[in-house]
Amino acid sequence: MAAGQRAFTGPTVVDVHEAVLHETSVPARVRNPMLPRGFDALLAKALEKDRVQRYQSATALKNDLERIVRDANPARKRVRQATAAVALLALVAVSIWRYDVYRHRITLLRQTPSSWLTPTTRLAIRSSTMH
Repeated sequence: MAAGQRAFTGPTVVDVHEAVLHETSVPARVRNPMLPRGFDALLAKALEKDRVQRYQSATALKNDLERIVRDANPARKRVRQATAAVALLALVAVSIWRYDVYRHRITLLRQTPSSWLTPTTRLAIRSSTMH
């Protein structure tokens, strides 16, 4: 049903059971080309006749499904990368702007007559000029 049709069909239930046990299904992408590329391999492994070659756990199946979804949506990865780049640029721009504001305040404080400043402010100006 993943491709919009049953993997095995037949006129009777017995024929369908025989097909499930002895025939291989048509690849899902043949029936529905819109499916991701890795989906055929996933279905083939899930429908494997030899139980040793099938998925041994639901976790293994889930991991393959997640990989297929991740590979099928490379645009989502590019969007996340672009968002991270914009956020980093914004952070750098804000940091530069704040540093400029800080430097401007220090310059103004240096030009302020010393009698207007409190002793703590004078100490802060002195320590900032030592760097």
